[in-house]
Formats: sequence, structure tokens, C-alpha cells
Amino acid sequence: KDRKMKTLSEINEIVDKFKDFSTNAVFEMADMLKVYLEYCKNIQGNKAKTGIGSIDEGLGGIRPGELCGFIGATNVGKTSFAMQSAKATSQMMFDRIIPVICTEPTEIDMIERYLQIELDSNTYEVENICKDITFDSEQGQSLYLRLKKYENIIHVVKALKENELIPYIKMLEEITGKKAGYFIIDHIQGMKSDLRGNRSEKLEWIIAETKQAVNTLKIPGMFVSHVARSEVKDKKELSIYSGKGSGEIENSCQILFSIDLAEEEPAGFDLSHELRTKDNPHGKYKLLSVTPLKKKRGSAEKTFLLQNARTTELTEWNKKPLIDF
Repeated sequence: KDRKMKTLSEINEIVDKFKDFSTNAVFEMADMLKVYLEYCKNIQGNKAKTGIGSIDEGLGGIRPGELCGFIGATNVGKTSFAMQSAKATSQMMFDRIIPVICTEPTEIDMIERYLQIELDSNTYEVENICKDITFDSEQGQSLYLRLKKYENIIHVVKALKENELIPYIKMLEEITGKKAGYFIIDHIQGMKSDLRGNRSEKLEWIIAETKQAVNTLKIPGMFVSHVARSEVKDKKELSIYSGKGSGEIENSCQILFSIDLAEEEPAGFDLSHELRTKDNPHGKYKLLSVTPLKKKRGSAEKTFLLQNARTTELTEWNKKPLIDF
């Protein structure tokens, strides 16, 4: 009320002068408070999960507008982790879709992983179980019913360009009639870019655009990333700078974890004889460590996981799977 009100002609002059600029990006304190109160109204239902209880509890979930990254070497469990996160979040966001951008795994790879867990079988066993089953048969429909609980997870099996991410998600929303609640990119290095430059420069642009996507869509996002070859070759402990194309990875993520084969065992661990190692190639589990490298809030600490060497399923080490074999 204390402000001097401008006349309509003066306002029109200002609008004309700055017509190439949008006031949608300008916030006074009252505007920001209104936005934040609306943001908090259903914040818990809008957070994504990693699917690992102790991490989710310590982190408090991945919030809308946050980008979470997981870095790890080849064949260490990154896709399994992405699946775990998608499945856990889909069960909470049953009225929304969870797009998973598969830049490297194929649709065959992905469905086989789901079936491995559902059927408690390795890939060869899954092949033999499914080789004579048709989708419309009783056995085929039985398999589908077991997977139906994850039908809001939508897989996009394509190496998208960075400027296709938002349009693809919006297309999926139009097709399904549901809003996206969370998206995952597996793996970020598989994304494409028309930007001229070297691989590192392109990756920086891709990750920057991915961060822009979570801001624009106002949902959480996660990507998994390879680590630099030198980190694996020299067997270094993974750090915040270990991601392949380090620079924009740690800058754009509010949350960053590493996932790696554990170099040590947690206190009280009693499954050493069942671990799959060089000396014990037939062990039932691989022991992995998930380490927070960057987090702006929460108390998530280093966590040890067991990966079922037969089905690739992940479980916290002190919550041994019920199924034994």
C-alpha cells in the first residue's frame, strides 16, 4: 500500500520495454513463501526412495527438484540399484508413472532382471522357464500378474538426447493420463547431445539439462554413472571426483553416492563364507558398499548391501533375504 502505483500507460511502457523477459522467474518474499507452502503440502508423497531402508531413513527421501547421482564401476550393481529405487518409489506413487530411461540396457535385459527376482532364478534358468510360454497362455498371464504391481514403471529403451528428456516424459504423461512422479536415467553417459565438443563437454551439458528437467517438472530425478577408467584401473577409493566426466556430475547433484565392491566387512558380519570372491567364485552374494559423497541434508551414512549373485537383487547386509538356496 505504501508503494506509488503506476498508471496503466506506465505499466504498458515497461512491458513493451522488457517484452523479451518473463516475470515468471521473479519472486518477492510473499511469492516464495506461497510457493514453498504449496510445495510442503504433500512433500512426503512427492519424495522418491532409493529402496534401501537405512539410506531412505537417513536421507529423508529424494525431494522434488533434487537430482541424485550414483557412480560406480561396470558390473557393480548400478542398474540393480536403479531398479530397486524405481520399484520402491512406484509402490508409493501408484497413481503416477516412473519413467526409466535405459540408454544401455535393452528391453530384454530389463524384463529378464525383473523375472530373475520374481522367479528366484539366474538368467539361464529364466530362459528355460520362459522358452515355451506365450503371453496369452495361462503361464504367460501368471507371469504378467506377478509383474503388474510395477506397471507404472515405464521403460524408454533409447539413448535420448538431452533436449528430448522433458518431451518424452510429457509424452508418456499424455499417453498414460498420469503425471510423472520420478525419473531415472540408466546410464547418464549413454545420453546423446548435438552439442559440438568433446565427450566431457557434452556430458556436462547433458547433466546440466537433466538438472533443469527436475526443476521444470518439479519432480525428483536420479541417474547412475560410470566412473573414470583411471579410478578402476588404479583401484582407487571412489570420491566425489570419480565420476566419468567429473565436474558437472558433482556440481549438478544435490545428492551423490558411490556404489562399489566392499573392501571391508561391517562389524558383526557373519556371511564371509557365502561371499562371491576370487577365491570363492560360487558364493551366493557379493558385498557392496554405498557411500554418501555429497548430501546437503540428512544423516545417511555408509551402508553395506548384499547382492544376490543369482538374481541380482539387493538387500541390506543385516537383512538377509528370506529365500536361501
